[in-house]
Amino acid sequence: MWIGLQNMLGESKEFQRLVFVSIAIIALIIGAKALRVHREELAKSEIVISKTSSGQMWAKVSGVVMPDIIAMGFDKTGRYGAVVSLEGFLMKTNDGGNNWFETGYIPLEDGDIPNAIAVKEDGKLVIGIGVDESIYTAIYQETNSNNWKQIKCIDCGGIFAGSDDGSIFVGGGGLIVDQSNEVKFSYLPDWGKTTLYGVAKNSKNNQVNSSDNKNKNQTKLLNNEHILVVGESNLVAISDGNNRWNVISPPTGKILPFYAVAINSEKALVGGVNGSLWQFELNDNKWREIKGLKEQVSVLSMLMAEDEMIVAGGELAGGAFIISSKGNDIWQYDLLPKGISKIVCLSITNKSILAATSDGYILKRTKSSVGL
Repeated sequence: MWIGLQNMLGESKEFQRLVFVSIAIIALIIGAKALRVHREELAKSEIVISKTSSGQMWAKVSGVVMPDIIAMGFDKTGRYGAVVSLEGFLMKTNDGGNNWFETGYIPLEDGDIPNAIAVKEDGKLVIGIGVDESIYTAIYQETNSNNWKQIKCIDCGGIFAGSDDGSIFVGGGGLIVDQSNEVKFSYLPDWGKTTLYGVAKNSKNNQVNSSDNKNKNQTKLLNNEHILVVGESNLVAISDGNNRWNVISPPTGKILPFYAVAINSEKALVGGVNGSLWQFELNDNKWREIKGLKEQVSVLSMLMAEDEMIVAGGELAGGAFIISSKGNDIWQYDLLPKGISKIVCLSITNKSILAATSDGYILKRTKSSVGL
């Protein structure tokens, strides 16, 4: 048939044009199918924050104003909690954040900045210290006699954040401080010698995609508790709890710091400047970008719970914002009191979620109303 057609058309221009048009049509069909598949995959990989309100409201906890709050924490039971200011002033609660009382100052040395706080089950505190542009590090432990014991590490890198349960502090130069039993200082491998701004952990079995320092992808089953840290230059690293670390940074396309991190048994969430917010699916080892935050937004704190509740907050054009989801890929903005400053930290108790602002307010809403 082909020979007959060629004989009929010969070497005419009509034959060449027919071949060209046929190839072009086939290419267009293939291209259209590929574009449709790409768009479908892109739609699945992205999550877009709704501009509508979640209807969830936050209110100021009555009588609580402590300027320059820098960190907040609660014990595992959610009963005992504390907030610390930039100057080292403390307020505590023993009823899950309903009522707060002043307890005075930590005996800080000149230049000390209390960036992280841990609350033990007896209500005693552990404070992690850093100093701007310095590798000086200190930990203040509250004693049973209401005094303070100081542990110094002059050149460790400085502490900048702590996990929700306070068992791990992180800081400059890839510093990892494990204080689940006794205080132990360690560091990320050479690829992680940078400033760490956030840490989170859980104790569920999860399979995650990781890459070693040679950027060779591999999959590991984390059978013990695993720890996630974030920091400068898009760094996101994960450990199996035995000091074996791997990089799993998202494909941001930009070199920006991540400040906040949270993890549960199914997913991890990281956020930072320029409205950067990413979700890592632990089951299929994939990152999904959460879009919709403006470039002037900085995500500074977040939390996740095993019931899939997710809350993230931070700074929006000098003010505050909080977004929430119930783990169903639907994100909406919560309603906040007017005139408050940025959200610096979020904490969860057995009954409530609390947020602390840099201008000294503690906000609260009930746990059962979070999400959609």
